[in-house]
Amino acid sequence: MQALEEQIAEMVIFSEGSISWSEAWGLAFQERQLIIKTVNKLNKAKSGKQGGDFDSNLVEGPHGFDPT
Repeated sequence: MQALEEQIAEMVIFSEGSISWSEAWGLAFQERQLIIKTVNKLNKAKSGKQGGDFDSNLVEGPHGFDPT
């Protein structure tokens, strides 16, 4: 249970307010994993570290850029 609480707390803090504590608790495991992965990618991109390039998993499609 402590690992889950830590994961939720990190997600809420590192998302900089875009996910609330109560919203985080309502997410399924797979949803939390996706959000954590995406927030980590965003933070890497903000810091200029390698691996934070969002363009690497997007292709131009008929409706703008679509995930590959």
